[in-house]
Amino acid sequence: MQALSDNDPSLMGKRLTFSRTRLAWNQPTATHDSCINPRFTRLGTPAPADLRPQLRKLGLPRPTAFAIHCQSGSWGPSGTAVVFRGAGGTLALPWYDGGVLKLARQ
Repeated sequence: MQALSDNDPSLMGKRLTFSRTRLAWNQPTATHDSCINPRFTRLGTPAPADLRPQLRKLGLPRPTAFAIHCQSGSWGPSGTAVVFRGAGGTLALPWYDGGVLKLARQ
């Protein structure tokens, strides 16, 4: 079991390929998540109530949610992965151990 902390060193600086053809970590991680040919479906419902405080803390008070469906492979800790997009293209990704990752484009 692993517990995450704010600015967790095990995740800071990791690089993620986030494209129409794949979602995959470019640096090794403890997970083997890899999603080939992801499809993103906009969800019409707001973020779950228990996730909203974390999203606000990351600067996403009213994000748009997108479900991630993989043609092959899997992504994230649950059966249906979700990514949240905020103003200016900021992304938040619920991850393992109840963490939410804030993704910055580079």
